[in-house]
Amino acid sequence: KQWYQRRVRGLLVLCNTLSSLRLAKCDLTDVCVRIIAPALVQNVNLTSLDLSCNKISSDGAKTLAEVLRANQTLLELKLCSNRIEDEGTVALGLVLSSGNDTLKKLWITNNSVTGRGLSSLANALQFNMTLSHVYIWGNALDNMACNVFSHLLMGEKPRLRSSNVDIKPYVVDGVNYLAEQGRHGFSH
Repeated sequence: KQWYQRRVRGLLVLCNTLSSLRLAKCDLTDVCVRIIAPALVQNVNLTSLDLSCNKISSDGAKTLAEVLRANQTLLELKLCSNRIEDEGTVALGLVLSSGNDTLKKLWITNNSVTGRGLSSLANALQFNMTLSHVYIWGNALDNMACNVFSHLLMGEKPRLRSSNVDIKPYVVDGVNYLAEQGRHGFSH
């Protein structure tokens, strides 16, 4: 397995014209992410990275946050169905609020993220005007998450367009909720 990971890193460096990389369902772990991270930083043509359906936890998400800080060419990052949780989402949110202004689309569906992590991401959206597509369904959409994303979509000055998310806010008895709104922008 380690041979495979090092081979991927080597290919990323050699194939410097590679613009899209799909490593979904490859059993990648946090160690794998750490191994390929330097190559992700070096490859200045990579615009789309799909790491969905792997075994990446908050530690791997923190490594990817540092990649985003250094890599200013990545436009799309898919992290669906991993285990990045709040800690990983907070790390991504911090980088997206002050260290990366090129990422346009982020998928973090089904990652055991609660309102704490989703609030951090929502806060990043207040500072990062480039990130325009955010997909969060399948996480713990608790009251905090429902409130911040409802505000981003229906506030006085909406930050996100409904066509660029996979959630739809609604209100019942003065309480904000989120419903799933299709799987926009995602194809597997």
